[in-house]
Amino acid sequence: MISIISPVYNERDLINESYHEIKKEISKLTDDYEIIFADDGSKDNSKELMREIADKDNKFRFIAWEINKGVGFAHNQLYKEAKGDIVIQMDIDLSIKPTIFRRMIDEIKTNDVVIASRYKGIKAKIPLKRMIISRTYFILVKILFGVNVRDICSGFIAFRKESLDNIELVSDRFDIHIELLYKLTKRRNNIKEIPAEFIHKVEHSQFNIVHDSIKTFILTLILWKNLRLKL
Repeated sequence: MISIISPVYNERDLINESYHEIKKEISKLTDDYEIIFADDGSKDNSKELMREIADKDNKFRFIAWEINKGVGFAHNQLYKEAKGDIVIQMDIDLSIKPTIFRRMIDEIKTNDVVIASRYKGIKAKIPLKRMIISRTYFILVKILFGVNVRDICSGFIAFRKESLDNIELVSDRFDIHIELLYKLTKRRNNIKEIPAEFIHKVEHSQFNIVHDSIKTFILTLILWKNLRLKL
């Protein structure tokens, strides 16, 4: 069974298109799947749209809470909610197209974790400022955590469910990415990056390049300090 999971925050303009694209692509590969969205305290009518979909499609469901708790919290809840043997997390804006499902499912047969990478084999069409921040963060993470993943913050990752089981995650914000990869690495999970064509969609991004980058760097340093205290 395959679980497709995605966090949602004020995404009423994307929900229907994303749901239909995900369903179309995963249906080509298997009938044994589920699609789960997590509404992270949206203030628009995202929740109502998801409820309409769930009423019509028993392979779709959503979880929700009233207050925005952060993308890390949403991912953590989705990991727990997923029932599939393979779990594929993705961003709802379709910046990486679901057509990559087939490749990821093929790769997960011989790997524990497969990351759709913007920086592996295909030249990413990403603004220079964002590229510089991303590369700087990669170097920082490699030095502090020993995680050798080029696309640390990829929103499109496939996991064997057993790799996610019993991992305790405490990050509520964007630092969830490095905490998860660090703990997967410590457990000696085999992590593979594959090339993915990325479409930069600034109009739909929930990540503010300046404000959230600074916050993520600070949270990453706090995470490193807390992890060291546990050693």
